[in-house]
Amino acid sequence: TEEVLVRGGYLDKYIGDAVMAVYGAPVPKPDHAARALATAAAMRVALTRLEPSLRARGITLKIGVGVNTGEMVVGNMGSRERFDYTVVGDAVNLASRLEGLTKVYGVFCVVGPQTRDAAPAGYRFRELDLVRVKGKAHPVAIHELLAGPDVVVAEYRELGLWQPALAAYRAGDFAAARAGFAAFAAANPSDLVVGLYGERLADLGDVAPPDWDGVITYQRK
Repeated sequence: TEEVLVRGGYLDKYIGDAVMAVYGAPVPKPDHAARALATAAAMRVALTRLEPSLRARGITLKIGVGVNTGEMVVGNMGSRERFDYTVVGDAVNLASRLEGLTKVYGVFCVVGPQTRDAAPAGYRFRELDLVRVKGKAHPVAIHELLAGPDVVVAEYRELGLWQPALAAYRAGDFAAARAGFAAFAAANPSDLVVGLYGERLADLGDVAPPDWDGVITYQRK
């Protein structure tokens, strides 16, 4: 909560164990994407500070952050009896889906394509996948936040191996993809994402099917 507020975010609501924050309203901010990314990175630092005391009490705490940018409807919504100031729209729904995908990919922060494009210098990302999330027909590229200007969120060895392997997978060159992902996995044996690609490739032959587009569809939120 503190990391949201100190960066000018509007704390929309708590949803169970989740925090929903908005950075372009109620006052427009041209750097809203940068503020959201900075908050995600700061949350990682705050969690790191908490971990030693939590471990001493036998508690394991993990969080996942979804960040998305786009047009949305902003204002008072509800009924005459009860309403709240909030945001709705496809961009909001995608942010929620991205937060849920942090569990699937085992990463701290998943970022939507428009946020990735709006990120200022100093932020680094790893492209994770092309996905169709529940409720959307068109695929979107999702990215993992790796670092901010002065914060490291996630580190990988031999990161230069990742993008060529991903490109080979998308192009249907499964032999090259297997070799590339295997080399990345050897350098990063605890990375869940490369493990997911290994499982997918194990179920595929050597030749891509005619309708291959490299997109994974998720039917759950």
